[in-house]
Amino acid sequence: MKLVTSHAGARIEEFLYEKLDMKAPSRVTNAELLGQYMEDAAKEFGLVTPYGSTLMKVGDCERRLGAVEREFIQTSAVSFLTPLRNFLEGDWRTISRERRQLENLRLDLDACKTRVKKAKAAEAKAAVSPDSFPRPHIFSFNRSNKSTQCVLVSTITNCLHIDHLCSARVQ
Repeated sequence: MKLVTSHAGARIEEFLYEKLDMKAPSRVTNAELLGQYMEDAAKEFGLVTPYGSTLMKVGDCERRLGAVEREFIQTSAVSFLTPLRNFLEGDWRTISRERRQLENLRLDLDACKTRVKKAKAAEAKAAVSPDSFPRPHIFSFNRSNKSTQCVLVSTITNCLHIDHLCSARVQ
């Protein structure tokens, strides 16, 4: 049962290390532990017996698989999870704020256009204040739109970290 479920204390310890922004100590994976147990059992049976030699070979393979698994977890954390966390904490907040601002500016621009359309007669156009014309709203909408595009372009470049994760997984 020890190999099926991870230790609750270890999970809490990893959580605390993550919250304190400290590097957690490297742990033996379940596959490495299984490989070690198989190799110990093979030594008890004897390496000259067919069962013992098979246990030794399978145990060695399990141990190597566990080492590769640990390396993959470390590589994916460095190449994918850290940049993803940085994106969610930084760029995503900026994108959300810009999206809300763009939506408000779009609504203001639509309202101004509607007011201009309603002012059909010449005296009605003269009565409409210059602030109600869409020029300043168009300018602020375009400026906000450009800044949002810049943030999205940087987001696309951050997506290259997904390629790094895939290449780490292939290796």
